[in-house]
Amino acid sequence: MNEIRRFCPVLCAVKFLGNPDERKFLVLTKLLMSGFKSVLLSTRAGGLGINLATADVVILYDNDWNPQVDLQAQDRAHRIGQKKEV
Repeated sequence: MNEIRRFCPVLCAVKFLGNPDERKFLVLTKLLMSGFKSVLLSTRAGGLGINLATADVVILYDNDWNPQVDLQAQDRAHRIGQKKEV
């Protein structure tokens, strides 16, 4: 995280704790509607209980041992309402 902050000092770090409904609420209200242009999520956090239909780029920086987990995380950007090419 320190290395990332070195290149992006205005990074907001959020821990996603709780059930999927709480995570969905956090993403929609705290991150996407607050004007953030980028969201950095772990594969596990980004692949469970949230939709990122406003995202148009997905970068996997640490692959999970189970490739299905990575595919699930990528699919968060391919949701109903997505108007951009991903």
